[in-house]
Amino acid sequence: MPNLAIVPEEVQSSCIFCCGCRRSVLPGLIQNYIHIFTKDPSFLNSFWFTARFTVLALILTNLLGFVLAYVLTRKLFARSAMRTVFFMPHVIGGLLVGFIWQFIFVRGFASIEKINKQEMFEQFQQNWDNLSVQ
Repeated sequence: MPNLAIVPEEVQSSCIFCCGCRRSVLPGLIQNYIHIFTKDPSFLNSFWFTARFTVLALILTNLLGFVLAYVLTRKLFARSAMRTVFFMPHVIGGLLVGFIWQFIFVRGFASIEKINKQEMFEQFQQNWDNLSVQ
């Protein structure tokens, strides 16, 4: 039973060996899947609703993307305005990330410099000008 060495003891005692191999199978695992796919109508209704919703959302999202791409490549009166509106969320996200990093570097490292000026880390400071390379 070397495969069960990392499994807790209470789980090891409930494991069975199937068909003489060394893999362990928890009892009821396969029966649970058989039950929900064959005898549970609420699961089947939820499963098929989710499958239909996923396929429909995938198709509509791709169609909308292709339509927008087609419209933005044609010669239109408001093509520049439409491109601006379309790409603005991407630009705003990058700007916000830039401002956040600027705040981290300016304010965050300033506090580290303030701690360093208080000479709390004198034992770690070294005179780097007088180091010789050997």
